[in-house]
Amino acid sequence: MASSKTTGHWGSYVPRDTLKYIWYLLQKRDSSIPPLQSVLDVVDTLPGFKPPVDCHTPDGIPFTTLSVTHQLRQFMSTPSKAQRLTRYPRKNTDNIIREIFDADHWATNAQYHTPMVSVEGEHYYVKDFIYVQAQHGEIKLGRIIRFYLKVHEKTSTLMCEIRVCKLHGNKVCFMGALKAAVPVDKILHHFDGEISESTVGWIVNGNDSPQQMTLEVCKQLAEPNPIKEHAHGRQVVTIPIMLFSDDFGGNLTKKWNKMGVWTCQVAGISKDDTAEILFLAASNQVSALSLASPIINELKQLETTGAIMYDASKEEEVLVLAPLLCILADNDRHAEIVNHIGASASLYCRLCDIHRSNGHKEGNPRTRETTERQMQDVRQITNERLKREARTASGVTDKENPLFELQTFKANEAAPLERLHSLLLGPCKSITKVVMDELTNAEKATIKAKLKSFDWSAFGGESLGDVTTKSNTFFGRDFRLWLQVAPFVLLEHLDDNQRHLWTSHTVDVLYDKYKFNTPLVSDGRVVVSDRRVVFH
Repeated sequence: MASSKTTGHWGSYVPRDTLKYIWYLLQKRDSSIPPLQSVLDVVDTLPGFKPPVDCHTPDGIPFTTLSVTHQLRQFMSTPSKAQRLTRYPRKNTDNIIREIFDADHWATNAQYHTPMVSVEGEHYYVKDFIYVQAQHGEIKLGRIIRFYLKVHEKTSTLMCEIRVCKLHGNKVCFMGALKAAVPVDKILHHFDGEISESTVGWIVNGNDSPQQMTLEVCKQLAEPNPIKEHAHGRQVVTIPIMLFSDDFGGNLTKKWNKMGVWTCQVAGISKDDTAEILFLAASNQVSALSLASPIINELKQLETTGAIMYDASKEEEVLVLAPLLCILADNDRHAEIVNHIGASASLYCRLCDIHRSNGHKEGNPRTRETTERQMQDVRQITNERLKREARTASGVTDKENPLFELQTFKANEAAPLERLHSLLLGPCKSITKVVMDELTNAEKATIKAKLKSFDWSAFGGESLGDVTTKSNTFFGRDFRLWLQVAPFVLLEHLDDNQRHLWTSHTVDVLYDKYKFNTPLVSDGRVVVSDRRVVFH
């Protein structure tokens, strides 16, 4: 019970009263078993052990969660895990998204990048004033803006972008808006002059005399990077994380004893590495957002100031920043997460503002800013009837949502499309039913014969049942298999438009060529290769 692999996990599943009762039964069976409290006291003193956090809803309903920080700390201190972690977003050259860290969203968004690089043992942070060696050997002074990857064919270079400065006496003057970018190995050393409000808040345009900026700007420029202060000389590692939330139950319909669950996964690990899914919380009495509240409180610290952890791959302590990359869930949970009321709204798509009367078209993408503005508009209405009408009209509910307290939570943009319900059990299921309803009995018999004689060896031995009459009982995996053979089996029974629809849908579902600027979705659309397929 007290091993490093299991400590802390049983406490989040078993309420204390239930544990006491189980212990009572064990002691009745074996009188040599020690008192429960004495065992718990020993477990609490184990190295690295952090017990579950006891929480309560505003209504007084108790629940427990596991610490995200503690889970990440255990992950980073395990050599086999830390060494597999993708530390910096890779820019893939073939545009095929095989892993979450192959996506443009991670590779181009600065909040998921490291705010620090190490060159010859010296640490350089965003906002530091440094000297770099530019083109033709020219030495330039500048203030670090960001670090990013520059792609060349099949290679990439880690670059440092600076805002160029020039010394006028003891004044560090910015050269207008001039910027420069150099490989990080061209960083020479830190600027060793005075950095204060009186020395760095100056700007020069052309041959003009230096002009002092506003006092507020001077203060901002003189302030060091807060991450640098928290790191205390340690390296900084940015580890974007993904949350997952869904309802689970002891029966297929989940009507009874439905339990909401939150888990976490490090985005730099392969999506197939299910052993690295970290359990956080579960409850059959507390709503999903209430259950997530203590988790979010931890994430607020992890995305801003971070936490000191031992990195087994570097064999030293590092400062870990863990911004939220995205939240994985089904459509119903995603609607709850982004404060959308669902299909009952006039603007019934959680990704864009299309009206239900134009569901076949594309709307303007919903953003965190537009959602927060609509939430505020609803809250300012005092009449309950008018409030309900406003919610239905905009599709946005005004309920309190702790996720909006996170800087890295992009609301609708952080709720990627899930293909099971949105594609396989959505349009695919509907299209299959429509096509089968239009076929004659003779055509259905032909399709059955084709499927029976089909060579399924390329599909790992899987095969389909009677798709002509039993497609309503198919699961997502069945429709995924059906999509791969449908264009061939149905070829002679479809016109050109229907054939194009099946072919397009097959490509959309089967290929991971999603180019998402926001985790799996871009502008409320599913973007595949150079085609845009819209499903509302």
